[in-house]
Amino acid sequence: MKQYKVTPQHKKSVVETEVYRKKGIYEWIYAGKELVWRGGEFTISVPETDEEITQWVETMNENGLSWTRPMVTQMLLDGLNPFLPSEDDTFVELDDYDFEMVSTYDGCSEDWNIEGIDDDAKCELLIEQITEGYNESYDEWMQDNDWEFVSQTTEFHCNPSIDEMLNNVNDSNKHPAMINDSKGNETL
Repeated sequence: MKQYKVTPQHKKSVVETEVYRKKGIYEWIYAGKELVWRGGEFTISVPETDEEITQWVETMNENGLSWTRPMVTQMLLDGLNPFLPSEDDTFVELDDYDFEMVSTYDGCSEDWNIEGIDDDAKCELLIEQITEGYNESYDEWMQDNDWEFVSQTTEFHCNPSIDEMLNNVNDSNKHPAMINDSKGNETL
């Protein structure tokens, strides 16, 4: 598989959202935490062989997406790339790709919201309790207080920069961490 380094083109545009739920009296109550990072670096893996494409489809479906091999083949024939966002995209949901977080830095804001309770005062009190508990022991506090983890998403609210990573360690003239920037120049 080819590896691509993906970073946001603008600061304060990486958003991580975690969602938890808890059974209320009549229905589910949802708590969502939105964390904004000043920046970050991610790696997206792009399949190159038929076998890797088939494995990619299976992995994406295991992650809750709905892909078929014929869909991917048709997209490729149409000149589209389902494996990698475009640098022209102004919003990227990384969960749509085979990605790994390398790093994020400088959390800028963290906000909680509650859905499933109509009383604003009760929502504010619950947000205060969750914030205090989560800051003490993170998701362990959530589990200890009957909150069930539902999902996590990572998004860029801007255009991405995408650089191919060159990991050919057999080429003695290149450092294993070399990448090609968007202009084709090799950089570390």
